[in-house]
Amino acid sequence: MSSRSSPISPRKMIAILWTSMLALLCLVPVVQAESLQSGVYVIDKPGPSGQGGRQLYLAVNGSDITGYYSYALSRQYDASLPDPTCRFFLSGTLSNKSKVDLKTWYVADTGNKLVDGDSFSLTASDAGHWVVHISDDATFANCDISTLIDGDAMSLKKLQPWAVIAAVTSDRSYFYSEPDNGHRGRAYIVRGNAMAVSKDSDAWVFGTYLDTVKDSMSGWVHRETLMYSH
Repeated sequence: MSSRSSPISPRKMIAILWTSMLALLCLVPVVQAESLQSGVYVIDKPGPSGQGGRQLYLAVNGSDITGYYSYALSRQYDASLPDPTCRFFLSGTLSNKSKVDLKTWYVADTGNKLVDGDSFSLTASDAGHWVVHISDDATFANCDISTLIDGDAMSLKKLQPWAVIAAVTSDRSYFYSEPDNGHRGRAYIVRGNAMAVSKDSDAWVFGTYLDTVKDSMSGWVHRETLMYSH
Protein backbone atom coordinates (compact mmCIF):
# COMPACT_ATOMS: atom_id res chain seq x y z
CA MET A 1 0.00 0.00 0.00
CA SER A 2 1.49 3.29 -1.13
CA SER A 3 1.70 6.29 1.15
CA ARG A 4 1.72 9.98 0.25
CA SER A 5 3.91 12.66 1.74
CA SER A 6 2.12 15.19 3.83
CA PRO A 7 1.96 18.61 2.15
CA ILE A 8 4.37 21.24 3.55
CA SER A 9 2.61 24.09 5.20
CA PRO A 10 3.30 27.64 3.93
CA ARG A 11 4.85 28.57 7.26
CA LYS A 12 7.27 25.64 7.13
CA MET A 13 8.14 26.44 3.49
CA ILE A 14 9.04 30.01 4.44
CA ALA A 15 11.23 28.73 7.27
CA ILE A 16 13.06 26.37 4.89
CA LEU A 17 13.65 29.16 2.33
CA TRP A 18 14.85 31.56 5.01
CA THR A 19 17.34 28.96 6.35
CA SER A 20 18.64 28.33 2.84
CA MET A 21 19.14 32.04 2.22
CA LEU A 22 21.09 32.43 5.46
CA ALA A 23 23.30 29.49 4.50
CA LEU A 24 24.06 31.10 1.12
CA LEU A 25 24.88 34.44 2.75
CA CYS A 26 27.40 32.73 4.96
CA LEU A 27 29.19 31.49 1.85
CA VAL A 28 29.51 34.98 0.31
CA PRO A 29 32.80 36.57 1.42
CA VAL A 30 32.70 40.14 2.76
CA VAL A 31 35.60 42.21 1.41
CA GLN A 32 37.07 44.21 4.27
CA ALA A 33 39.64 46.98 3.81
CA GLU A 34 43.11 45.88 4.83
CA SER A 35 44.67 47.41 7.91
CA LEU A 36 46.25 50.77 7.19
CA GLN A 37 49.88 50.08 6.22
CA SER A 38 52.92 52.07 5.13
CA GLY A 39 53.00 52.55 1.39
CA VAL A 40 51.61 54.31 -1.66
CA TYR A 41 47.81 54.64 -1.92
CA VAL A 42 46.13 55.67 -5.17
CA ILE A 43 42.76 57.29 -5.82
CA ASP A 44 41.36 55.77 -8.99
CA LYS A 45 38.95 58.59 -9.81
CA PRO A 46 40.51 61.45 -11.86
CA GLY A 47 41.15 64.78 -10.18
CA PRO A 48 39.46 68.12 -10.95
CA SER A 49 41.57 68.65 -14.09
CA GLY A 50 40.46 65.29 -15.50
CA GLN A 51 43.85 63.69 -14.89
CA GLY A 52 44.66 60.79 -12.61
CA GLY A 53 47.76 60.65 -10.49
CA ARG A 54 46.30 61.50 -7.08
CA GLN A 55 48.39 59.65 -4.50
CA LEU A 56 48.63 59.47 -0.74
CA TYR A 57 51.92 58.36 0.80
CA LEU A 58 51.43 56.98 4.32
CA ALA A 59 53.79 55.83 7.05
CA VAL A 60 52.21 53.78 9.84
CA ASN A 61 54.22 53.44 13.05
CA GLY A 62 52.03 51.79 15.67
CA SER A 63 49.07 54.13 16.04
CA ASP A 64 50.97 57.15 14.68
CA ILE A 65 50.25 58.13 11.09
CA THR A 66 52.27 60.57 8.97
CA GLY A 67 51.84 61.17 5.29
CA TYR A 68 52.01 63.29 2.16
CA TYR A 69 49.31 63.97 -0.42
CA SER A 70 50.35 64.78 -3.97
CA TYR A 71 48.45 65.74 -7.09
CA ALA A 72 50.90 66.93 -9.72
CA LEU A 73 49.92 67.53 -13.33
CA SER A 74 51.81 65.75 -16.08
CA ARG A 75 50.58 68.12 -18.80
CA GLN A 76 49.76 71.81 -19.19
CA TYR A 77 46.57 73.06 -17.61
CA ASP A 78 44.41 76.06 -18.53
CA ALA A 79 46.37 79.02 -17.14
CA SER A 80 43.16 81.05 -16.79
CA LEU A 81 41.96 78.64 -14.09
CA PRO A 82 43.38 78.06 -10.57
CA ASP A 83 46.38 75.72 -10.56
CA PRO A 84 45.07 72.28 -9.46
CA THR A 85 48.52 71.11 -8.36
CA CYS A 86 48.21 70.23 -4.68
CA ARG A 87 50.73 68.90 -2.16
CA PHE A 88 50.56 68.86 1.63
CA PHE A 89 51.61 66.87 4.70
CA LEU A 90 49.37 65.12 7.20
CA SER A 91 49.61 63.50 10.61
CA GLY A 92 47.26 61.83 13.02
CA THR A 93 46.49 58.87 15.24
CA LEU A 94 44.74 55.65 14.34
CA SER A 95 41.81 55.66 16.76
CA ASN A 96 40.78 52.12 15.80
CA LYS A 97 41.44 49.65 12.99
CA SER A 98 38.87 51.25 10.73
CA LYS A 99 39.27 55.02 11.22
CA VAL A 100 41.99 57.66 11.36
CA ASP A 101 41.64 61.44 11.85
CA LEU A 102 44.29 63.51 10.09
CA LYS A 103 45.53 67.08 10.43
CA THR A 104 47.02 68.71 7.34
CA TRP A 105 49.86 71.24 7.09
CA TYR A 106 52.67 72.54 4.96
CA VAL A 107 56.05 74.19 5.57
CA ALA A 108 56.21 77.99 5.58
CA ASP A 109 58.57 79.77 3.19
CA THR A 110 61.05 80.53 5.95
CA GLY A 111 62.02 79.05 9.31
CA ASN A 112 60.38 76.02 10.92
CA LYS A 113 56.88 77.48 10.97
CA LEU A 114 53.96 75.52 9.60
CA VAL A 115 50.87 76.58 7.69
CA ASP A 116 47.75 74.72 8.82
CA GLY A 117 45.07 73.29 6.56
CA ASP A 118 41.74 71.66 7.35
CA SER A 119 41.46 68.14 8.74
CA PHE A 120 39.86 65.05 7.22
CA SER A 121 39.38 61.40 8.10
CA LEU A 122 39.76 57.99 6.49
CA THR A 123 37.48 55.05 7.21
CA ALA A 124 37.70 51.45 6.06
CA SER A 125 34.93 50.25 3.75
CA ASP A 126 33.49 46.81 3.09
CA ALA A 127 34.49 47.27 -0.56
CA GLY A 128 38.16 46.94 0.39
CA HIS A 129 39.03 50.66 0.15
CA TRP A 130 39.79 53.50 2.53
CA VAL A 131 37.30 56.33 2.04
CA VAL A 132 37.97 60.08 2.46
CA HIS A 133 35.56 62.10 4.61
CA ILE A 134 35.96 65.84 4.27
CA SER A 135 33.79 68.96 4.35
CA ASP A 136 32.83 70.57 1.04
CA ASP A 137 34.50 73.86 1.97
CA ALA A 138 37.77 72.33 3.22
CA THR A 139 40.99 74.11 2.24
CA PHE A 140 44.59 72.93 2.36
CA ALA A 141 47.86 74.80 2.65
CA ASN A 142 49.85 74.87 -0.61
CA CYS A 143 46.76 74.19 -2.73
CA ASP A 144 44.90 76.77 -4.82
CA ILE A 145 41.93 74.40 -4.92
CA SER A 146 41.12 71.26 -2.98
CA THR A 147 41.76 68.21 -5.14
CA LEU A 148 40.95 65.76 -2.34
CA ILE A 149 37.20 65.17 -2.46
CA ASP A 150 34.70 63.74 0.01
CA GLY A 151 33.95 60.14 -0.92
CA ASP A 152 37.26 59.51 -2.69
CA ALA A 153 38.19 55.84 -2.34
CA MET A 154 41.85 54.88 -2.19
CA SER A 155 43.59 51.54 -2.29
CA LEU A 156 47.10 50.36 -1.46
CA LYS A 157 49.29 50.26 -4.57
CA LYS A 158 52.66 49.36 -3.06
CA LEU A 159 53.84 48.46 0.44
CA GLN A 160 56.88 50.33 1.76
CA PRO A 161 59.10 49.98 4.87
CA TRP A 162 58.49 53.59 5.96
CA ALA A 163 58.47 54.55 9.63
CA VAL A 164 57.63 58.22 9.15
CA ILE A 165 57.14 60.78 6.38
CA ALA A 166 58.88 64.08 7.05
CA ALA A 167 59.01 67.56 5.55
CA VAL A 168 62.27 69.28 4.64
CA THR A 169 62.55 72.56 6.57
CA SER A 170 66.04 73.68 5.50
CA ASP A 171 66.87 75.42 2.23
CA ARG A 172 69.01 72.43 1.23
CA SER A 173 69.27 68.97 2.74
CA TYR A 174 72.11 67.02 1.09
CA PHE A 175 72.16 63.26 0.61
CA TYR A 176 75.05 61.25 2.05
CA SER A 177 76.04 57.72 1.08
CA GLU A 178 76.89 56.99 4.72
CA PRO A 179 75.81 58.67 7.99
CA ASP A 180 79.01 60.67 8.05
CA ASN A 181 79.86 64.21 6.95
CA GLY A 182 82.69 62.91 4.80
CA HIS A 183 80.29 61.11 2.43
CA ARG A 184 78.21 64.00 1.09
CA GLY A 185 76.92 63.68 -2.46
CA ARG A 186 75.82 66.32 -4.95
CA ALA A 187 72.10 65.61 -4.74
CA TYR A 188 69.91 67.50 -2.28
CA ILE A 189 66.26 68.19 -1.51
CA VAL A 190 64.78 71.57 -0.60
CA ARG A 191 62.27 73.19 1.72
CA GLY A 192 58.80 71.69 1.40
CA ASN A 193 59.97 68.43 -0.21
CA ALA A 194 58.75 65.16 1.32
CA MET A 195 61.00 62.36 2.53
CA ALA A 196 59.91 58.88 3.59
CA VAL A 197 62.19 57.74 6.41
CA SER A 198 62.85 54.04 6.89
CA LYS A 199 65.67 54.01 9.49
CA ASP A 200 67.77 56.31 11.67
CA SER A 201 71.16 56.49 13.31
CA ASP A 202 71.62 59.15 15.99
CA ALA A 203 71.67 62.52 14.18
CA TRP A 204 71.00 60.90 10.80
CA VAL A 205 68.02 59.35 9.03
CA PHE A 206 67.87 57.24 5.90
CA GLY A 207 65.01 57.77 3.52
CA THR A 208 63.64 58.35 0.04
CA TYR A 209 62.66 61.62 -1.59
CA LEU A 210 59.03 61.39 -2.69
CA ASP A 211 58.80 62.79 -6.20
CA THR A 212 56.03 61.69 -8.55
CA VAL A 213 57.74 63.15 -11.62
CA LYS A 214 61.44 62.26 -11.45
CA ASP A 215 63.21 59.11 -10.33
CA SER A 216 63.30 58.91 -6.55
CA MET A 217 66.53 59.51 -4.62
CA SER A 218 67.52 57.75 -1.41
CA GLY A 219 70.26 58.29 1.12
CA TRP A 220 71.21 59.62 4.53
CA VAL A 221 70.36 63.20 5.56
CA HIS A 222 70.81 65.24 8.73
CA ARG A 223 67.84 64.70 11.05
CA GLU A 224 67.79 68.41 11.99
CA THR A 225 66.83 69.35 8.39
CA LEU A 226 63.47 67.55 8.69
CA MET A 227 60.18 67.99 10.53
CA TYR A 228 58.11 64.89 11.24
CA SER A 229 54.66 66.04 12.28
CA HIS A 230 52.60 68.99 13.32
